[in-house]
Amino acid sequence: MRAEKASWRIANERGLKLTTICPALVTGPEFCHRNPTATISYLKGAQEMYSHGLLARVDVTKLAEAHACVFKAMNNNASGRYIFFDHVIDSLSEAENLAKEIGMLKEKIHGDNASNNSMHVYLFMV
Repeated sequence: MRAEKASWRIANERGLKLTTICPALVTGPEFCHRNPTATISYLKGAQEMYSHGLLARVDVTKLAEAHACVFKAMNNNASGRYIFFDHVIDSLSEAENLAKEIGMLKEKIHGDNASNNSMHVYLFMV
């Protein structure tokens, strides 16, 4: 977050066009095991995000495609900040599958609360 804020400050000071993509938890074949620091950092707030229906993930290949699309769109003056995800973890079984996939205790994600919160808010910038 600090690096992004610094990037925006520098871009504004120098009159540069900037686009940032802020992904959800990046997953994919073996990705979480190759980048455990980012995974653990993201999941520090997993219980709270899950309880509010906001725990999301994105496949690394889709994220790469999104970067390419944004790069192409910048030729048409696109800029801004994009929050990117392709799936919201909205059930206990999905939370448990995610925990298993990344090698984390399931309680670290959903806590002791086994309820399924179904309230979700989705904001899209097109």
